[in-house]
Amino acid sequence: MSREEKIKCLIESIHEIEDAIVSTPYFDSYTDKQIDKEVK
Repeated sequence: MSREEKIKCLIESIHEIEDAIVSTPYFDSYTDKQIDKEVK
């Protein structure tokens, strides 16, 4: 999975949980390790 795909996956799961308005730039500050941890 690419970084972009992981971010999309995270955004979708966050929308399901909180109905939050979260966009890709929110995750731009995340490191790849942080993203991997969130996605798992």
